[in-house]
Amino acid sequence: MTGGPSPHASKWTDAELQTLVIRSWEHALKRVGISPVDNFFALGGHSLVAIRVSGRLTAELGRQIPYSLILQHPQAKGLCAALVEFLASDGHTSLSADSAD
Repeated sequence: MTGGPSPHASKWTDAELQTLVIRSWEHALKRVGISPVDNFFALGGHSLVAIRVSGRLTAELGRQIPYSLILQHPQAKGLCAALVEFLASDGHTSLSADSAD
C-alpha cells in the first residue's frame, strides 16, 4: 500500500463508528442499551464473543479487524479510537495494551 490515509478510515465518522461498535456488541452479547463507556468484559464478553464482534466489524468495515483489538480496548469509546488509528494505518500497527480505557 502506498503512503497516505487508508480509504477505510475516511468512510466512517466517529459517531458512525461508535454506533457500529455498540450495535456489534449488543448483537454479540444479546443486550441492549450499551453505552460507550460500558466494559465489554463486565457485560459478559470474552474471547469467543470478541471473535464474533471482530467478524462483524470486519464485514462492515471491509478490513480485517483483529479480535485482540477488542480485548485490548474493552470500552466502545476506546475501541473506536483504536479502530480509527488502525484503519488509518497500513495494518502493521503495533497493538499495544498500554492505552487506558
